[in-house]
Amino acid sequence: MSEQHKEECPYYDTQMALTKDEADKLKGPDVTISSEYDGIDTFAFKNREDIENVHINENIKTINIFAFQNCKKLRNITIPDGVDIIQSGTFWHCESLLNMKIPDSVTEVEELAFYGCSSLTDIEIPNAVTIIHRLAFGGCYKLKDITIPNSETEIRAYAFCLCGDLVIRCRENSYAHEYAKEYGIVVKLI
Repeated sequence: MSEQHKEECPYYDTQMALTKDEADKLKGPDVTISSEYDGIDTFAFKNREDIENVHINENIKTINIFAFQNCKKLRNITIPDGVDIIQSGTFWHCESLLNMKIPDSVTEVEELAFYGCSSLTDIEIPNAVTIIHRLAFGGCYKLKDITIPNSETEIRAYAFCLCGDLVIRCRENSYAHEYAKEYGIVVKLI
């Protein structure tokens, strides 16, 4: 990777990232990212129409911004423990994404991370997550149920805008509880 690209991509911190050129060689519908890589580069799978299922090996520690942007047929993805941030726009408009387990190692869900994932119906936020940024789950129209067990998880404005009939499961008097009350979202206490 060129020094100029590293400067343009502030999140780049891997030794051997899967680039867009290399990702284009992986044909769908089922893609496995091999253990020779420790990261996925920015826009690596952008606009791929052939991918439905992605398995990411345990060596991956970084999935860069907009890595899976507009993968409209992507339904299932396995992210390994060790990834600590779901970065900006990682799954932007992955309209068919149904199943997503956020690993326990994740501490932050950045802006627009799941924006427009209109088939996502429920998600559990791991205890380690300390912040969910603005519009992280915006436009997830079918998102009905989200569990946020950590009382200290900060939620930024409009993190769940355009999410339809969302129910937030959280602890009483937590950030999530206050957020839900402020935005008129139904709460179920855990």
